Amino acid sequence: QHPMFESHRMLVVVPPFSIPTADAYRWLEEDRTRGGVNQPGKVPPLPPITGIPDSQEDVRASLDKSTFNDFESVVEARHPEIRAIREELRSKGALVARLAGSGSCVFGLFGDLPPASLDLDFKADLLPTRISSRVVQVEVLE
Repeated sequence: QHPMFESHRMLVVVPPFSIPTADAYRWLEEDRTRGGVNQPGKVPPLPPITGIPDSQEDVRASLDKSTFNDFESVVEARHPEIRAIREELRSKGALVARLAGSGSCVFGLFGDLPPASLDLDFKADLLPTRISSRVVQVEVLE
């Protein structure tokens, strides 16, 4: 686990609708065919996150520059409520808010506890969680 993330918490937002993965990939391909922002070669590679920033604003700036999701623009064009969720998470203190995979879930990374109990202006299930550096197998009891 990178030291930058040791004390950070995540909030996963699950909207009341789903986005079929096949649709998201089709939208991405259509955008690339039209020469949109997701044209192959137009998106720079992810730079590595190095060093430990001095402040939360440094963390936010670093994450904004080093994280992206190709699906965001095409999914948000068809589901603007996803953009609204990301913007609200940012306004409530998320250092970064991104679409998870091809959607519809969104995650926010917070320096402190996520705003699970805050009054958010959207309807969705909220799943507070944290970043893990490893996955541990859980024993299933029968």
